[in-house]
Amino acid sequence: HANAHVLVDITEERAQTSSLKDKAYHDALTGIHNRVYFDECMEAMLEEKDKLTLGYLDLDCLKTVNDQYGHAEGDSYILKFVSTVQKYFRTTDIFCRIGGDEFCLILRGIPEDVVSEKLQKAMEEFQGFRDRGYIHGFSFGVVQMNGKDETRTLKEILEEADSAMYQCKRRNKELYRQRQEAG
Repeated sequence: HANAHVLVDITEERAQTSSLKDKAYHDALTGIHNRVYFDECMEAMLEEKDKLTLGYLDLDCLKTVNDQYGHAEGDSYILKFVSTVQKYFRTTDIFCRIGGDEFCLILRGIPEDVVSEKLQKAMEEFQGFRDRGYIHGFSFGVVQMNGKDETRTLKEILEEADSAMYQCKRRNKELYRQRQEAG
């Protein structure tokens, strides 16, 4: 009789531990993976010399949405962005929120040009939303890792992806400016 009680306690403890671990690796708002998970996962994959492609995404205009429409609207903007991007990728691809408006995709076995193409389509779909009084948009950069020949650190890979993302952001800013002028 006492054994059954101990078993129940252990089961409950295991469930709590697993739930804590789940929380430790997931972003509370979006349910996708978080920075902690991203860093651990990338370090492990780089060590394993996997052939990977990294997509670095930056959600445009989040601060403006939060300032002008409030954080609840900012949250729904983030959620709409995440669900739009997810439509273009496999459930096995790893999608992480690594900062307030920064996200990363880790993809195995998909070449850089294919990832860029998918992100371009997701970006165009997201920019097409006109249901609110603000611009929807994100910028992205893509970096291919060279498997066994990869020598860059995670920091260097992220810096390269960030710089590619900024080129995209400059093009987007011009697009948003033209849209605002067009009314």
